[in-house]
Amino acid sequence: MKENKLNIIWSAQARADKVDRELLRAMKEAGCWKLHIGIESLVQKNLDMIKKGTTVEQNCNAVRLSKEAGIEVEASFIFGIPGETFEDGLKTIELLKTLDIDYARFFSLTPYGELQAKLQEYGKLLTNDLSKFQGNEIVFVPYSMSQQELEKLISIAYTQFYFRTNYIFKRIKKLASWRTFRDSVRGARAVYMIATKGAGKV
Repeated sequence: MKENKLNIIWSAQARADKVDRELLRAMKEAGCWKLHIGIESLVQKNLDMIKKGTTVEQNCNAVRLSKEAGIEVEASFIFGIPGETFEDGLKTIELLKTLDIDYARFFSLTPYGELQAKLQEYGKLLTNDLSKFQGNEIVFVPYSMSQQELEKLISIAYTQFYFRTNYIFKRIKKLASWRTFRDSVRGARAVYMIATKGAGKV
């Protein structure tokens, strides 16, 4: 991309264990502005359960190196992993707030593959047809927490991540135009709706 002087702005997805300082700097120089990392959880036993193949330390390091390279970070997280407790979810949220992440998305686990084959061992499926899953509703609840706790975790995560004073000030500093401000307001409204109405109701 640099050799051909394409001069385009792009984003990418990456695993936390597959990026390093040299790669990230090269990506930035080639026009990358944002990197999406599927962190999923900041509690190691949860990562091990879903066989993510990464560690909490690797996730934190990937965020730090991306920011050092001047690349914004979007991260996704999953609650309701088999064996995860409400307290485990709160630990993920607390550690998340210490990381310099620009955007975060929070989901409940949808059991596919090996997890789907062992549903009765891990928890309760709330639907008989995963093919109709829309992506934002809760379809699985592990035995280690209740559906209400799972809904509450997602609500807490959105509220505590996006409505922190330091996060709001950081976003305000980046408002370069009326369009950026308008889009930020729309985003804040969407987050508020999710946080107040609960997962699966927006």
